[in-house]
Amino acid sequence: MRKFISFLLIIGAIVFMKSVWAADVLETIVAVVGDDVILLSELQKQVNSQMLARNMNMNTPRNVLLKLRDDTLEGMIDDRLLVMKAERDSLEVDERDVDLELKNSLSQLRQRYGSEEAYQKGLEEYGLSEVQIRRMYADAIRNNFLLDQLRMMMSHHISVTPQDMEKWISANSDSLPEIPERFKISHILLYPQVSLERKKAATDTLKSIRERIMNGEDFGELAKEYSQDPGTAKDGGFIDWFTRSSGYDPDFTTAAFSLAKGEISDVIETTHGLHIIKCEDIRGDEIQARHIMIVLMPNDNDNQALIDRLSKMRTNVVENGELFEDVAKKYSEDETSRELGGKINWITSAQGTQESGIPSFIEHARELEKGGVSTPFQSQYGFHIIKLDDYQPTHVLNIVDDRTMIENLIRQQKFIDEYNRLLLELRQQTYIDKRLN
Repeated sequence: MRKFISFLLIIGAIVFMKSVWAADVLETIVAVVGDDVILLSELQKQVNSQMLARNMNMNTPRNVLLKLRDDTLEGMIDDRLLVMKAERDSLEVDERDVDLELKNSLSQLRQRYGSEEAYQKGLEEYGLSEVQIRRMYADAIRNNFLLDQLRMMMSHHISVTPQDMEKWISANSDSLPEIPERFKISHILLYPQVSLERKKAATDTLKSIRERIMNGEDFGELAKEYSQDPGTAKDGGFIDWFTRSSGYDPDFTTAAFSLAKGEISDVIETTHGLHIIKCEDIRGDEIQARHIMIVLMPNDNDNQALIDRLSKMRTNVVENGELFEDVAKKYSEDETSRELGGKINWITSAQGTQESGIPSFIEHARELEKGGVSTPFQSQYGFHIIKLDDYQPTHVLNIVDDRTMIENLIRQQKFIDEYNRLLLELRQQTYIDKRLN
């Protein structure tokens, strides 16, 4: 029996046993932490969840799976200890925050698998049900919120003095890194969009097609002729059985499932374009449908209209005295920076760092003097103009230019030291018995 459990853990135990052995596995304790226990089934689910998230499988090297298993158990022990302390300190979590984060996490997990079918297959392969994965994520998120509060409390007690900074510089004087050039900018973003005229023309076309269908013409034949969906047009727009959770655009799904059998929708808009939908059949919580889609993608004229808008904004700032900050608050479509007047954090051309900037931002910022405003340009996100608020050339890390950066490095190290000290203290104060073979 012990060899069987060990083998399951080595290979990741993809499938839960459905024989009488399963009951023994579920009751096996792999660790005792104070008055709490960690069951093999809990560890198993956590390992499987990690494998699911990392797209690991049976072909993953044995030593990697063993390390994942051991690291997962150690992490579970640390989390139990810290959660116990958080609860002793009477920290609480708002369940509304847990629900919101749970929805986002599960949505991201589904997106990683590309389709609802692939996601469900992944759950099946790893021996996890939808209920189990939701419960695991909810518990992990709830604990993470507790731990975040605990970490925040710890951070509030950490201070960095001028003496700390001088000491840090002195200790690292022979290995101070070179800081690449940095740019502090503000920007205004406009997302690519189809003109109202083109959208109206496409809507009128679909309304005309719908009217022809209502007058007796065949939906499938018109789909073959007019639909711009390359995946379904050749099949007359046919979409085989699907559910509300099959991964289609939510607006499409909502419209499709509001139809009775044989009914045809009005024109609806999704992220892909404009559609009319026909419900072909209903079977429980599944339907078959057909649709005709006209793709709505910005063309050169649409893009030029955005460039013209941004050019006018630039003129108002550079020549007419308007504040870039005010224009950004009024017109920018970047929700993360709009209320800040378009201001974003320092960016650098160095890749792989927290300050790595969008290449096109760096390219245009290099052409500006401090306070200058760029001409409109396009990035992978949309169309922009930027203002150069500040600039730092390449230099060796120093207290004068990089005080905040050095302070954050010291604060981070102090936090890590305090965090490890607390974990060591909790491990020394708490009975821990690891029983994993």
